[in-house]
Amino acid sequence: MAGMALAGVSLLVLGPSAALSQEAARAQADGHREAAAPDGDAVPLSIPKGSLEPALVSFTEQARVKLVYATDMTATLTTGGVEGAFQPLEALGRLLAGTGLTYRRVSPSTVTLVNPRYAQLGGAGGTVALEEIVVAGEQPAAPGAASSGAARPGAAGLPPPTGTVGQPPPSYAGGQVATGARVGLLGNRSVLTTPFNVTGYTEKLIQDQQARSLADVVLNDSSVRNDAPPFSERDSFFIRGFSVVNLDVGFDGLFYLANPRRVFTEGIERVEILKGPTALLSGGTGRVGGTINLIPKRAYDEPLARLTTTYLSDSQVWTHADLGRRFGPSKEWGVRTNLSYRNGNTPLDKNAIEVGVATLGLDYRGERLRASLDLVHNTQNITAPTSLFNSVAPNIPVPRAPNNRLNTASSLEYIDTRYNMAAGRVEYDILPDTTVYAAGGVS
Repeated sequence: MAGMALAGVSLLVLGPSAALSQEAARAQADGHREAAAPDGDAVPLSIPKGSLEPALVSFTEQARVKLVYATDMTATLTTGGVEGAFQPLEALGRLLAGTGLTYRRVSPSTVTLVNPRYAQLGGAGGTVALEEIVVAGEQPAAPGAASSGAARPGAAGLPPPTGTVGQPPPSYAGGQVATGARVGLLGNRSVLTTPFNVTGYTEKLIQDQQARSLADVVLNDSSVRNDAPPFSERDSFFIRGFSVVNLDVGFDGLFYLANPRRVFTEGIERVEILKGPTALLSGGTGRVGGTINLIPKRAYDEPLARLTTTYLSDSQVWTHADLGRRFGPSKEWGVRTNLSYRNGNTPLDKNAIEVGVATLGLDYRGERLRASLDLVHNTQNITAPTSLFNSVAPNIPVPRAPNNRLNTASSLEYIDTRYNMAAGRVEYDILPDTTVYAAGGVS
């Protein structure tokens, strides 16, 4: 801990050992003398060059000025000394020349030493003057797209807080978790100002984790669990221990439209999980444990053309094309399409999966009017789908878990499903903080 020194007519040096130097003791002995004003008349001084610490002690004795400072500031410094008649502050300035230190008057008879690297001389109120800082901000660029600069909310893709059509809120550093989410009828809201437990997982997380279905995404949340095997024909979730089936999953805020078997992620921009009772925000479909809402992809301001190929054990090949573009003088019209196909054997015995996904997202972003239309087509063909074992009979011990490559289903079993969905939304800003909308869909 750095010591403090008080030098003058009464000199007290508190170093690490809290011991008084011989010079300080002599100064204490002369403590009956009255301290002089630092800016008083010139006084004769004779201080030789050398270490700064004893020079300051001599200065306080000869000039009768109280000097307060941290001892570690002067421990290794030297001075050129002072010889002649000077005003006390002028002499102190000469002693400190070349040391990097300066002084500040704190009372009519007391002066303190300061290091200008860490403190800047301020006004009478002890304020510190800082350099001017200029902060400039711009609309965050869409994932995979270059920044287009700051613009009005409609042109930049972000709807007002009460709207939903357009790009969702930006993500935190790393790009995998969103800074905001759709909170039912309240629209897009920041998680910092929302009195609900809500998390939004982004398209970047879906890509980084190579998530194939909604189940792969929601398992990032420790309060969500999937109770169906990964190679079965469906997904089913528990949020905070309460059941949430796929029919309770919202698509762009609309319920009973999502695929009741399995939701695939190719056309999904965000997966938002709102935990806790949600009937007030989402309507009568709200469950006690929470709800999941899917945000469809929208075209970015910059054109997008991305092709991804993936190999999955044992012999599945997955190809995914993602295309998007905007049109119009202010890029009002947007088109986003996703085409995906995978087929082959899984690591599970006798199990094979064929999945095809096609999505089309159209949107219009005007000054106050916004609209969207989404079309989705899925096929899923599974051979020897795995089954769900709920429990054994009472009083019967649970058997040891079998080899996880074994499949109890017969190779003659299969499940083929087809799913089609259309959803549309129109919203209009009647006031800066009020939006009216109409939405509907069919599947």
